[in-house]
Amino acid sequence: MTGVPSRLPIAALLVVAASASAARAGDGALPLKLAPGDHLVYERRTLITQVGSERVFRRIVDEVQLFCLARQADTCSVLLDLSRRVDEHEAGRYGVLLALDDCGRQKPLDAQSPVGVEALEALDVLPPPRDPLAAANEWYTPRSALGCSVRVSAVAGDAGEGRRFRFETDDGEGLFAAAGLAVAGDVWLDPRDGTVLRLEQRRNVPAEGAVAQSVAVLRMRRTRDERWAIRRAAEMSRYQQAWRGERQLLIELTEKPEAAERVIERLQRLWESFAADVESGIGSPFEPLAAAERRRVAEKAGALRERAKLARRWIGKPARPWALENERGESIRSDDVRRGVVVEWFWRSDLAPGLDAPRTLRLLQAGLNAKSIGLVCCNLDKDAVAAGRMLEKLASGLTNVLAAPLRDAEGLDDLPAVRVVDDVGVVRRVWVSVTPTLDELLAAVVK
Repeated sequence: MTGVPSRLPIAALLVVAASASAARAGDGALPLKLAPGDHLVYERRTLITQVGSERVFRRIVDEVQLFCLARQADTCSVLLDLSRRVDEHEAGRYGVLLALDDCGRQKPLDAQSPVGVEALEALDVLPPPRDPLAAANEWYTPRSALGCSVRVSAVAGDAGEGRRFRFETDDGEGLFAAAGLAVAGDVWLDPRDGTVLRLEQRRNVPAEGAVAQSVAVLRMRRTRDERWAIRRAAEMSRYQQAWRGERQLLIELTEKPEAAERVIERLQRLWESFAADVESGIGSPFEPLAAAERRRVAEKAGALRERAKLARRWIGKPARPWALENERGESIRSDDVRRGVVVEWFWRSDLAPGLDAPRTLRLLQAGLNAKSIGLVCCNLDKDAVAAGRMLEKLASGLTNVLAAPLRDAEGLDDLPAVRVVDDVGVVRRVWVSVTPTLDELLAAVVK
């Protein structure tokens, strides 16, 4: 503490440190500068090749559009709209709403809106997030809820395409690579506003024994007028409301599986109503998204019926007994954990909501405050070795089982699947392909 007055308040020490760090970041930092009405269009091309081979077995071409719809202080409300073609065939359209601050830090605008794997890939066109006090030329992105961080460092000798940065997942144990979450590549940022000009990225796809190599390039940028942005922000609010309505209907589908046909019909009407509220013919991004959501509900009607069938097999029935191993190779039987109310959460690491399981169960564990509720993390990954390593890192302190043998026996194709089993072994509550909130879980297990 040499040179620091011994009675200087801790808050003052933090201010001094913050000021020094901010000065170091200085002019070299690239704050993200977006304004309502900004519209950026990227082309993203991905080749999927087998590991150890140059044979391409899938080509993906995405158009990713970024719309800044509103701004409050240093945070923008952003819509990312991804339109996909796979091997020259249309493969869907996906939207995701984000709050994005000037440091590139992201969070969902609505925690209840589902985000599929495809929509997550649209995030590639966003700059690597950083702490406000991070140095300009090298930083680690803030750790995600899963503990994942990416090291970003400037590359000397820019070639006229903006400032170039190299990035790589901080993954000393190989955990995120095993889960298909590790990435590496280069990104070029516009020195004027911090937006992405170009991205080259590589990641493994363990579930397919493949490697995905992507290149994204900014193709067009324009700014719509303020009136246009205000109208789109109003449509954004209705889009969020529609997603909340869909989530409630999907919960109703598993609570009242006998009413599946009525629920599917109401889902169709929900998105038809949203489509009718969107202005047509004036370039609203929500017009094609509304059409895509209507198609999605129609195409998934069969899967929704299967989801209801699973709920009918589970709710009010004794839970099937099982005998499985944990990540240490120790045998665990269902009777060992079903000694009261228990939550069994079935998930796979290669599905977007899957890795929420350990995090949410830990939060539930803390919220229960030592109440005798069993929490079982049931991982369905085929690679038991990789799954065991991941569970040791992400789910330590929980009861974990390698549950891949149950996938066919229970018909677990639609994930995540979560069930609450009561103290006599009967399933009382089910969520299928909907991630329950902490409040919903607490309400289900605490009487």
